[in-house]
Amino acid sequence: MTKQEEIREGIARELCYEWWNPITRWEDLDEMNRTIYYHLANAVVSYLHSQGVVIQVKGELPSIFDVGEDVISALEYKKKLEGYVAVEPLVEL
Repeated sequence: MTKQEEIREGIARELCYEWWNPITRWEDLDEMNRTIYYHLANAVVSYLHSQGVVIQVKGELPSIFDVGEDVISALEYKKKLEGYVAVEPLVEL
């Protein structure tokens, strides 16, 4: 399951617990009711995507030797990448 699918399912589950019945287990819902919550979750995800929401990707920064530029010091490299994070879209295109 992709991160986008995990988020969509999490939103559907939260909507179910808040609007349906906090006692009802997601696993006990029939397919028709799950589909309703998936459609609502898709609407929420689409709205968030339209507002520029992205998923931050955890991982290592590229090596100083992979920057494709002239050799720079490790300190210069660190300063160059300061504040940057890797992201992917909330909605898979």
